[in-house]
Amino acid sequence: MVADRGLDARIQTLATKDDILATKEDIRQLALATKDDILDTKEDIRQLALATKDNIKDLSDKIYTRIFLSGVVQIITIVGSILAIVKFIK
Repeated sequence: MVADRGLDARIQTLATKDDILATKEDIRQLALATKDDILDTKEDIRQLALATKDNIKDLSDKIYTRIFLSGVVQIITIVGSILAIVKFIK
């Protein structure tokens, strides 16, 4: 019986060592997967940053165009008002 207990303890110890080794391997694989996820996330962020910069550039070009057009409309309005005043005075 004592020999059986010693054998059982050895088997449990070996099983525990195997479990520890398997757990270490699982942790290593998870760490590698996490590193890959981080690299993928960094790449996604970089691509989004580039896309955002492009969108900002496009929007700024559109804004400048609209500002210019509103200036032209204001000049036309001012010239029209001056002509109306001159015509009214005559």
